[in-house]
Amino acid sequence: MEPVKLISDGKLDMKKFDKHNLEMEQLCSALRKQGVFSLREVRDLFLEPGGDVTINKYVLYEPVKMEMSKQMQMIRNLLYC
Repeated sequence: MEPVKLISDGKLDMKKFDKHNLEMEQLCSALRKQGVFSLREVRDLFLEPGGDVTINKYVLYEPVKMEMSKQMQMIRNLLYC
């Protein structure tokens, strides 16, 4: 079996969702297990053959990496000397 793309570019495909007899609470539970608490965070979501989900989040919702935070702090320090 191939993975099924249930969310594409942030839009839930209700036909595929219904075809696989899913309930919204099942989807929300699977998202929470991966640290996602809003459908607005999800760009693409695949239902894997084993029932797991694979998520691609929008960059806006990706956590800021520490390396970037250090760079931002250096810029702030330069601007506010």
